[in-house]
Amino acid sequence: MAHGGYHGIRKRKPIGKSIDSGDDHHRPDVSQARPLKEQSTAKSRQGAQWSQRVTDLMKTRPRDDQAIQEAETKVKELTRESRDLAAKAKEIEDAVYDLKAVNPHKKPNVDDRTPEELMDIIEAKGREVAEALATLRAGVAAKP
Repeated sequence: MAHGGYHGIRKRKPIGKSIDSGDDHHRPDVSQARPLKEQSTAKSRQGAQWSQRVTDLMKTRPRDDQAIQEAETKVKELTRESRDLAAKAKEIEDAVYDLKAVNPHKKPNVDDRTPEELMDIIEAKGREVAEALATLRAGVAAKP
């Protein structure tokens, strides 16, 4: 690698803001995602504890259906909250890092031919195909 290698990860620049604008506090920062991830993990653990409680309540006799229902509702609520927090954290991380493997030095491949030029090319290729078919038909017809 003559250019020192390309790692494919770039910090995304804010659109329409200059680097010196002083508005950096409005831009997402990866550190903002950390508390959301921690909260998501905590909610997930709480959900697992409540899920275990549901299992324990199902085993007890006499069965307390109201307590089971409340515990199941709590599990669903905690699971949803955990997912929402994880999604918010991912949004922040995605806004900060552009993880697409893009070569910034590659020149774009642009076709600048006009529609008329393209139609002329298609017409010429059509004539070539017609000639090739005529040759094939002549060859097939000549065989006994």
